[in-house]
Amino acid sequence: HTMWANTKALEEAGLLHGRQVGQGNEVVIGADGLAAGELREGEAFGPVLGHYGANRTRLGLEGAEPDPYPSAEELAADRDLMHRGLEWCAKHGITSIQNMDGNLYQLELLAGLEKEGRLLCRTKLPFHFKNFMKLDMLEKASRMATSYNSEWLSSGMVKVFYDGVLDSWTAVM
Repeated sequence: HTMWANTKALEEAGLLHGRQVGQGNEVVIGADGLAAGELREGEAFGPVLGHYGANRTRLGLEGAEPDPYPSAEELAADRDLMHRGLEWCAKHGITSIQNMDGNLYQLELLAGLEKEGRLLCRTKLPFHFKNFMKLDMLEKASRMATSYNSEWLSSGMVKVFYDGVLDSWTAVM
């Protein structure tokens, strides 16, 4: 819900001088009139993630899958992107993670890393059930749980999202 970016990332993503984003999203501006680095919600941090190649890997946030399906080169690039994140985790002593915005594509990427011997952390990934989905979409969650159930990579859970969080003021109280 909240992301922090350094000056270089803000500049390269076109956010250093702020940007108009939708309600509940915010590029926080400092006293100097420049983005302070705090990006609240997806419309604010999306440009940074997109600039650094995370457009397909973050579709789980929206409960979506890539369409069209990525080419072999794009798949390799996305696996490498995920591997860099896992390397950071391993370097800092993190041995297991739970990504709460999962989709089938992310599981496929992580399974590819596991097959290559590059899945550096035990990983759990849910099916992300969004408020616009019909209940029959839970069949996909069941398929994900059945297909991905190894010691290093598993699904078997569902994230349900109907509200926001307090830290970026998107929750209704």
